[in-house]
Amino acid sequence: MAHDAGRRTDGSLEHEPPGGGDSGTHRNAASAWLGEQAWTFGPLVLLASLLSAAGVLVGQTVGLSVALDRSRIFFQIVLAGAVMAVVRNEVGLRTYGLFAPVVIAFIMVGAGPVWGAILFVNVLVVTLLSYRALQPLKLGTAPRVAVLLSVAGIATALAFVASDVGLLPPLTNSQEVFFPTIISAWYADRAASDIEERGWTAPAKRLLGTLVAIVVAYLVISTDALVDWFMTTPVAWGVTLLLVAYLGSRPTFRLSELRRFGGHFDGKRGPVSVGVLRLRLRLARYGRRLARLAGRDVDEPELEETEVLAMKRRNQYIEEYNPPHLRPSADEKAHVNRRLTGLGVESPKTYAVVDDSTDLDVASRVVTERDEFVVKPSKGYGGEGIVVVSGRDGDEYRTSKGSMTERDLVDHVRRIVDGQYSGLESDGKAILEEKLTPAAFMRDLHGDGVADVRVIVFRGYPVMAMTRLPTQASDGAANLHLGAVGVGLNVADGTPLGAFQQSRDRELDAHPDTGASLTDFRLPNWDGVVETAVEAAAASGLGYTGVDVVLTEGDVPKVLEVNVRPGLGIQNTTGDGLFRRLEFVESLPAEYEYLPAERKIELAQEWDAAGYAAEALPDADALHESQTTAAVDSVGTAAEPTQRTGEADAVDAADVVGPANTDANREGGATDEDADETTDGAETTVERTGSERLVRRRLSTIGGGLTSGALLTGALLVGFPVFTALFVLVAVGFVGRLCVEAFGLTGVFGDERE
Repeated sequence: MAHDAGRRTDGSLEHEPPGGGDSGTHRNAASAWLGEQAWTFGPLVLLASLLSAAGVLVGQTVGLSVALDRSRIFFQIVLAGAVMAVVRNEVGLRTYGLFAPVVIAFIMVGAGPVWGAILFVNVLVVTLLSYRALQPLKLGTAPRVAVLLSVAGIATALAFVASDVGLLPPLTNSQEVFFPTIISAWYADRAASDIEERGWTAPAKRLLGTLVAIVVAYLVISTDALVDWFMTTPVAWGVTLLLVAYLGSRPTFRLSELRRFGGHFDGKRGPVSVGVLRLRLRLARYGRRLARLAGRDVDEPELEETEVLAMKRRNQYIEEYNPPHLRPSADEKAHVNRRLTGLGVESPKTYAVVDDSTDLDVASRVVTERDEFVVKPSKGYGGEGIVVVSGRDGDEYRTSKGSMTERDLVDHVRRIVDGQYSGLESDGKAILEEKLTPAAFMRDLHGDGVADVRVIVFRGYPVMAMTRLPTQASDGAANLHLGAVGVGLNVADGTPLGAFQQSRDRELDAHPDTGASLTDFRLPNWDGVVETAVEAAAASGLGYTGVDVVLTEGDVPKVLEVNVRPGLGIQNTTGDGLFRRLEFVESLPAEYEYLPAERKIELAQEWDAAGYAAEALPDADALHESQTTAAVDSVGTAAEPTQRTGEADAVDAADVVGPANTDANREGGATDEDADETTDGAETTVERTGSERLVRRRLSTIGGGLTSGALLTGALLVGFPVFTALFVLVAVGFVGRLCVEAFGLTGVFGDERE
């Protein structure tokens, strides 16, 4: 199949066929391999060669040092950008932005490494506070970012004024660092939105990763000898381009994934030793290939191939099986909902879709007429913008964001329409939909919140599944990163394989809150859950997807979301590698691709029960016989639709205004998996007491304001030392807070995460 050549030969713990045969066979194999590599990398090698040749030509005519002296900054960016690509793609460092840390690193170049870093953090803090000050206005993306840009620019200018009058140490010309500094406005907007929606933990980790990336980029661009050598060595231009592209194309494990999936490797070897072993195997493999090119016979060891699906390998599956033209529409929830509704796939009722501020009266009518519903953006990610309304007391609505009024809810819809959660797009679309009630079995299992079932569907085959159970530690969110428990499920029958709490890196036998057994149960209406997931995947048109299904009252499965980029944490909950299963499906004969959905489910459950062993694959005669039998049976049963929804209630069409929705009915929420690359759906949370949280925020704001005012007054009276100390303390305190949140030290310091 298409993946075999690229993935099997470049897997982390590869195996190759045993050696043997004459040297001619080896030469033929080596020639075929060289031809394949030339076809794959030839155009890129040609491009790199042309760039290097152009540099050599310029160097021979006018001299590179003279010709490129004014362009030094571009070579700094190129070199640091290549390092950032390796840090993100090979190490797995998570940051806000891909290469923005490179630009921000120039602040440290212009103002010095220490004061440049402190300046950036101070401006970031001021901008974050400005975001909070803007919250009551509920601005759309354009005016909000414009205000934050203004704050960042003015704050930078005032910092240099303070430097000029002696209140801060001498800094360089503000023009050299002004543009990089105002990028902090974008960081503040993204980070503040994440903090508002998910709490501090996940954004704190990403902000710390961003600071690390900025420091790494600074070390690269400030090393004059390295930049001078790179700028005046044209061959290095092409080699750098080829190296970054080659590393990006190899589906190897990131260093962070060696730790994340360490349980899948030999328990006697830690992640570091596994990484060293992989490097040794890779070098040995290239040595054997060189020996074959020389005509030598080579004995090759048989090595066990890893079964774990890593991020880079997953991205290759997405590129091949989720065509680019389908991804935008699949990410657009309202678009997918129309497909699901047309096919009769169960999903939450949609009460209204608002895509223009002139239609806010529709949202107001839904809010007035209903006590329970969900408001969310059609293109939101990671739970951003989702508000779950679970009831009302007079004019006050009980929501996942605390107590809100009708005006507050309509204003929230307006923020969604104005592009608050649409990234770089100028506008958005809001969906108001039914609030789902989980099945009694699920409520008994996990208590508050709404659990979901994630089914990985590949080419129509359900290959892996888990259920995500909310906990008190996750604030009721069914999010593995925040503390929810993932329970791997047998695709064959919906029974548990094991429970894993990712946030605490531990296996569990019982739910930490309810005490319910996580090793001895069977999910009700399991066949209906799997069938619903497969139908939703088919409706999306995606070949590789993760479908989230909630089991509602009456054990009726309803689709919450169809994920274009499903995460990888499911492998730790099942204790099995996803890559092996995907390869198994890829290796199937062509006729397997055209089997009906019912047959694909049946086969997948048989393979799951057999552990995806090669002998589980039926022969072609048996396959054709089963197809013929199924076709004959279908003649007599065509008029009898499958009953998969248990005690499903009838849907009143009059209640529906617009298409049914596919996304999670999730209260609060956060990304379940890798958010740059990943982008899983919104998560469920229980109600929070809005008044208590509001009091805490106000006390924190008042206390911080009084403290800051006292320090500032002291600085004005005493002068330079106190002002400088305040400048440093803001940066140190903020980074310290990030560390406390990112490494889970809130309990140690008595802090309560909101």
